[in-house]
Amino acid sequence: MSLRIELSGRGTFTRTFDSPAGVIKGNSAKLDVPGADFWSVENGKIKDFNWYVNVNVMLEQMGIQPDFASAVKAQPGSTPRATA
Repeated sequence: MSLRIELSGRGTFTRTFDSPAGVIKGNSAKLDVPGADFWSVENGKIKDFNWYVNVNVMLEQMGIQPDFASAVKAQPGSTPRATA
């Protein structure tokens, strides 16, 4: 048997977030992040459980923007686009 649940994780960004660039301090941002649970049950016991959250939404609500320019620059032979 399989079970799928859509959910929303709610909270406040009060602690720290360890990013590849360093530690980001909490800013008291309110979060309401969509996600989903996937359960697999066999013989009345949980066989698998996976939980996913929409990380892009979470980071945006925390005020953390991805740095796409650095990712492009890090690729061998890349040519970054001009920015306005």
